Amino acid sequence: MSYEINLLAPTGAGDGIRLEVDEITDNLRPMFKAALPGLHGMDCKSALVPLRVAINVMKQRPDGFRQMNPPSGWADSGHALLFLEKLALACALHPNAVIEVLR
Repeated sequence: MSYEINLLAPTGAGDGIRLEVDEITDNLRPMFKAALPGLHGMDCKSALVPLRVAINVMKQRPDGFRQMNPPSGWADSGHALLFLEKLALACALHPNAVIEVLR
């Protein structure tokens, strides 16, 4: 199972545009729960600070997150960190978009 993360960017006409950010394995859920609060429905401008805090925490305490690597070997803390960095960049580029988390 996996998470699909999209940004819903307003266009001023209708529902907006769905921008696909990425998809990542559900095996990393414990890391995401430890690193930051739920993001679904949050606008990117509001999400940037928690995302940047989570990225810094993962960089400063990598051993704690490595311990949460899934035993299956499907992804690891490095993948989780890259994913959060990609999401933070997308949010910085589209601050008025809303984060959509699909499972």
